[in-house]
Amino acid sequence: MERINKCFHFFEDDPLEDFNTSKRVLCTPSQFARQNLAYVQEIGMLQCAKAHRNARSFLDSFLFFVVRSGKGTLCYNGRVYHISAGDAAFIDCHNAYYHESDSSQLWELAWVHFNGAHIRQYYEEFQRCFSAPILHLHNTQVFVTRLQEMLQTAAQNDFDGELACSYQLYALLADVFLCRREKMLQKNFSHGKIEEVKNYIDQWFGEDITLDMLSEKFFISKYHLERTFKSRYGTTIGAYVIQRRITRAKELLRFSSLRISEIAEICGVADSSYFNKLFKKSEGITARTYRDMWREK
Repeated sequence: MERINKCFHFFEDDPLEDFNTSKRVLCTPSQFARQNLAYVQEIGMLQCAKAHRNARSFLDSFLFFVVRSGKGTLCYNGRVYHISAGDAAFIDCHNAYYHESDSSQLWELAWVHFNGAHIRQYYEEFQRCFSAPILHLHNTQVFVTRLQEMLQTAAQNDFDGELACSYQLYALLADVFLCRREKMLQKNFSHGKIEEVKNYIDQWFGEDITLDMLSEKFFISKYHLERTFKSRYGTTIGAYVIQRRITRAKELLRFSSLRISEIAEICGVADSSYFNKLFKKSEGITARTYRDMWREK
C-alpha cells in the first residue's frame, strides 16, 4: 500500500482569526483517498467574536455548514440568502460566494470543506431536488454531532481516519436528503396514500401495473402520483416495478429450477425475450448467465 502523505494543522484558538474562537483541522488526503474516497479538506467549529466575512471563488471544494446560533448572510450564484440558527447550506465553491455573520447576532458555525469520489454527483442531485442551497433543519444537533465526530476523526492523521471520514461524509450527505424527505412528508397530506401505492406494488408487481390503473385505484392524479412517488422513494413508479420484478427473478433464478420463461411470467413479463432485455439492462448479464454464476455448485 502506498505511503500516506498527509499534513494536519490543528488550532485550538486559530491565530489567523484572532477575533474569533476557532477549531479547525486541515487535511492533505493520500492519493488513494483522492482517487477512491470522499475526503475532508478542512473542517472546524467557528464562534465569532465580531462580524466575520469569508469570500472565495474557483475553489475545488464543496462546503457544508450549519448555523448553530446567531444569524448571517450567504451570497451564492448571485442570490442573497438570510440564514439563522437551525439552517444549513451546501454549495459548490467553484462558484463565487461569500458568507458573513450579522453584527448584532454573531453566529456560531460547524463546517466542512470536502471533495472526492462521486461528490459532484451528490451535489448535482442536491441541486435537482432542492430549490436553494439552504436547508431548514428539523434537528440541528444531528448534523452538528456528525461534524464534531468528523473533526475528531480527521485529526487522527492516518489511513483509518481517511476511511472513517469518507464514511462520515457520505452519511452526512444521506442525512441531507433524508431531511428533505421528512419535511416533504410532513407537508404532504397524501404521503400515507403514496405508501399504500408502494405496498400495493410490492404485493402485486407480478400483475399488469400501469400508472393509469394506480391513479384510478387510489384516486390520485397521474401527475401528482408520479411526482410524489419519486420525491418519496427517489425513483419513478415504472422503474420501481421493474426493480421489484428483477429482484424476484433473481431469487427464482438462484433458488428454483423453473425455466426462465416461467420466471418471466411469474414476474409479470409475458414476453421472455423482453424479460431478458430488461434483466440484462439491469444486471449487465443475461438471466441464464446470472443463474450459472450464482447457483451453488
